[in-house]
Amino acid sequence: WVWEPSSRRLTVAVGDVAGKGLAAGLVMVMVRSLWRHLLEQGRALPALMRELNRRLYQDTEPNIFVSFLVLQWDGAVGRLVSCGAGHENIMIYRAVGSRMEAVPSGGTVLGIRDLDDSAFPLQPISWETGDQIFLASDGLREAMSPSGEQLESDRLLELLARHCRRLRGDSLVRAALEEVNRFEAGRAADDKTLVWLERSA
Repeated sequence: WVWEPSSRRLTVAVGDVAGKGLAAGLVMVMVRSLWRHLLEQGRALPALMRELNRRLYQDTEPNIFVSFLVLQWDGAVGRLVSCGAGHENIMIYRAVGSRMEAVPSGGTVLGIRDLDDSAFPLQPISWETGDQIFLASDGLREAMSPSGEQLESDRLLELLARHCRRLRGDSLVRAALEEVNRFEAGRAADDKTLVWLERSA
């Protein structure tokens, strides 16, 4: 994440590299470095994604691709937008109605072919006071029980909603991840990322 006090702008990104191990980790280090560099140049999010994709397409092996998602909050005007590259849904707990909803991230995964800005459309996201947003890797949705049952999207939303009603911040994230770990009986097959954001005013 990057906070710019002068413009009151917060930018948060999450990504997931296909594959596991050292090679995937090195690609994610490259993605993070490139993303921060391009963001500092002041590029609009679709142009940033296009350039990030171009660099990955040129500099990685053909079997490497990356899902990516960026949220950008403009505090000066109270506006949230997303720009996706084939990542997991944006999950939102609505304070009004105490309900979860899933918003498709959209876009095309990075690194598989050359793309223009249209592959990464901007999407306005409604974010009211008290609403909580979750960004996750597919390791949560695809968590598997010892009997071979997958957690899947609907159950993940229900799990998060329960914790949203009583917890916040690190405590909420920790409790949600611990519940997923119990579902898997400690036999995690994939890494898990869960980012939490709340609009407080």
